[in-house]
Amino acid sequence: MKLGRYDVTGLQWLRVGGDYPATWSDAHACVADLNAHGFAGESDWRLPTVDELVSLLERPPVMRDFCLPQVFDPSRSILWTCDRKSYTAAWFVSAALAFVGW
Repeated sequence: MKLGRYDVTGLQWLRVGGDYPATWSDAHACVADLNAHGFAGESDWRLPTVDELVSLLERPPVMRDFCLPQVFDPSRSILWTCDRKSYTAAWFVSAALAFVGW
């Protein structure tokens, strides 16, 4: 996995996710695994908040372009957040369409 850091927010991001789409529970398990192994020398990995993910979105320069900076893997368009909508639903950000859904 590759890292990306944004100096404006001071947050560190994984640029590439897993090989397959993940459920919200899978995403939390991945974060737990990163912490257990001290990935990149860190042990405080977490899923981002909706606001943190939305802060990365960009207006696509051409129709159908990816709405995240090019440092991120464009094949991963659904990005889970740590925020819950309800007990059984969580918020995500669509990098392909630049919207927040649940």
